[in-house]
Order: sequence, then structure tokens, then C-alpha cells
Amino acid sequence: MQQVKPQQLQKWEITVRSSKLQGVKPDQAWSLVSDYYGIHKILPSITSASEKVDGGLRQITFSMNGSPQTHWFKDRLVNMDHKVRSYTYEIGENDCGLEKITSTLKVGSSRRA
Repeated sequence: MQQVKPQQLQKWEITVRSSKLQGVKPDQAWSLVSDYYGIHKILPSITSASEKVDGGLRQITFSMNGSPQTHWFKDRLVNMDHKVRSYTYEIGENDCGLEKITSTLKVGSSRRA
């Protein structure tokens, strides 16, 4: 079996669609998504987003694939850019076995036909 080197896994792109945002224009969606501490209101797998725990970190509690078991991670907002409708955050402490991850959430137009 070939071993995967960490530098080979540097960038992923994941598309997330929320039924709560279906038919909403990108600017309207951004007004909801840019609520950094309210992301659980539009993504059902996120059960809570606690505001400013441990010196300004956000704590996200979530479940996967409808499982009753929840997981959590703490993250820090790095940058919010309203012009391009995106924000970047770093995931730190967690119970998922993740290493430090930097992620960007961006609102764009749907690519569906």
C-alpha cells in the first residue's frame, strides 16, 4: 500500500448545500452564512455554535449522517471578506482526531443545471 504524504492532502474543495437556503440569491445567503456564531441555524448537522469560549474561540457541536453521537471542535475566525462572501477559520482543539486545519467557507452561485 502506498503511503500518502501530508503535503499531498493540502487542499480540498467541498460543496455544501442547505435546504434552508434553496432558491436564495448569493447575497441573501451570505447575510445568513456570515453570522459566524449562527451557522447552526442553516446547517442542520451543526447542533450548536457557542460564542466566544476560551478567549474568543467558537465551539461547534455537530453530528454526522444523522447519528445521535455528537462531536465538537473549537475554531478561530481568521478573516471575513464580505465583498467575496467568504470567511476563513482555523480548527484547533477537537474530539475528532483532526490536526490543525484552515478552512474557508464561501457563498457562490449554485452550479446545478
